Amino acid sequence: MGYDGSTSWNSHIQWVIQSQYDINLDDVTCGSDSWSSCSYATTHNCGHAEDVFVSCGEVPVFSLVDSDGNKIFTGGRLGLLLYGDGTVCDDRFSAESGLAICRKMGFTGLAQWTSGIRIQDIQNEKEIVLDNVDCNSGDWESCTYSTTHNCAHSEDIFLSCQGNIADSQSAPPPVPTTAAPDTPPLSTCPPSITCPICPEIICSPGHYASQESATCLACPADTYNPTDGATSCRACPGASTSPAGSSGCTCESGKIWNNTTGTCENCPLNSAGRNGACFPCPQESVAPPVDNLRACSCPDGKHWFWDADSGGRCVPCEENTFKGRGMTRCETCPDGSSSSAGSALCLCEAGTYWDKQNCEQCASGTASEAGALKCFPCKLRATKSQNGCVCEDGMVWEWDNPGSGSCKPCLQNTFRAEGMSSCSPCPIGSKSIPGSGFCVCPKEKYWDGENCEPCEKESDKIKGPFNSNGPGPFFNQECEPELDESYE
Repeated sequence: MGYDGSTSWNSHIQWVIQSQYDINLDDVTCGSDSWSSCSYATTHNCGHAEDVFVSCGEVPVFSLVDSDGNKIFTGGRLGLLLYGDGTVCDDRFSAESGLAICRKMGFTGLAQWTSGIRIQDIQNEKEIVLDNVDCNSGDWESCTYSTTHNCAHSEDIFLSCQGNIADSQSAPPPVPTTAAPDTPPLSTCPPSITCPICPEIICSPGHYASQESATCLACPADTYNPTDGATSCRACPGASTSPAGSSGCTCESGKIWNNTTGTCENCPLNSAGRNGACFPCPQESVAPPVDNLRACSCPDGKHWFWDADSGGRCVPCEENTFKGRGMTRCETCPDGSSSSAGSALCLCEAGTYWDKQNCEQCASGTASEAGALKCFPCKLRATKSQNGCVCEDGMVWEWDNPGSGSCKPCLQNTFRAEGMSSCSPCPIGSKSIPGSGFCVCPKEKYWDGENCEPCEKESDKIKGPFNSNGPGPFFNQECEPELDESYE
C-alpha cells in the first residue's frame, strides 16, 4: 500500500461499512515482510467479525534519495542510502549487504555501491544510524548490524539497484470485489518496461525510449541520461566513464560529477578525490591537496593512503624511507643511509651530510659525524680524514654537538698513536700522563708502539732519559746492555 510498515493489527472489530464488502482472502500466511513470501486462499469460511484491521505507520526502512532529497524508485540511479531518516556507514559493508538491502527495498538486484561525500548538504543534515552492516547472502535475514557507530559522513553508503520497485512488488491475482464509489483505476503502465497499450513510453534515468521496439533500453557504457522520459543518451565528457544504464558519469580522480551541469568539477576546497568521489582532508593536512587533487597533503614524514573507497588518512613513511617538504610520496633512502619510520630525512654516514635528497661528501678540510645536516671545518691542531677530523698523537677528536668539535687529550694511562681512531688503555704494568702518544713500560721492558715487550737477557737495563709527546721525563723505548759496575 506504500506505507513503510505495520505497527499493529487486530480483528473482532465491527464497523457498519464492513457489511458492504465481500470477504475475498483467507489464510494469509507470510514468511517475511515481502508480499512474494505470502500464501493465501480466495475462498473462505469466515464472518465479518474476523475482518482484519491494520495500523500502518512509519517504522525505520531503507530508501534511496537523489541530490534533491527525492526518493528513488527506479533502478540504475545512484542514491544516498537512508535507514529511516539517517545514513548508513560503510564499515564491513559488502556486495552481499548491498544486494540484501536492494531486495529489502523491493528492487530486484544490486548494480553498484560506493561511499563518500557526494551530496554534502543533505548528508550533513542526517545522523549516522547504522554501522557494521554485515550480510552472509543477498537475504536481509542473514544480516547483522549496529545502531552505534564510529564513522564520519565520508563513509556514507551510496547504492544503485537493479529493476524498479513497482516491477518487483508482486500483487495477488484479481478477485471479485465490491469497490468503493469513485475509486480511480490503477495504472497499468509501470515505468521502464514495455507497455504497448500506453500512448507514450516514459523511461527512467539511465535508460532511453526506443521507438522501433517500443521499449526502454539501457544507455550504453560511457553514456548517461539523468532524466525521466529521454529518447537518447549523452556521451560522458572528457576522461569520465560510466557503465551501461547510468544516470551520471564517474570522473577521474580529483574531480566529482555535477549532474546538473553534466560536467566533472574539481573537488571542493580542502578535499581530495578518488574513483569519482571527493573526501574532506583531515585536520593534520596543513596544506592544499596535491597530485591534482588526487591526495591530501600530509606532514613531513607521512604520506597519503586511501582506505578502499571510504576516504584516506596520513600514515608514517616506512623504515629506511623519507618524505620531506614538497614531496608527495615516501622515497627510499640512498645507499649507505637509514631512517626510522615516519622520517622526513635520512641519516648519512660520518664524513657526509644530508642535502634534502642525498648524502653528499664533506668538502676538503671539513668533517661531519653520522647523521649530520652539514659539514664543519677541522680546527685546533686537527686535519681532515676520510671519516672526520684527525688529531696529533695523544689527542682524539670529539664532537661537542652536531655542529662543533675539537681535539681532546687522551686521559691518564691511555694513549693514541698515529693510525688509531681512539684512545686505548695502556697495557698492564705501564702508564702514561694525559695527552700521551705512547705508554711508559716498567724496567726490563721496552715500548714497541702497541705493547711493552721484555728486553733480551743480555740487555736488561733501559737507556734514558728523553722527552717525547708531552711534558715531563720519559725513558727510552730501547733496551741497552747493562754496564760493568767496576767500569769507571
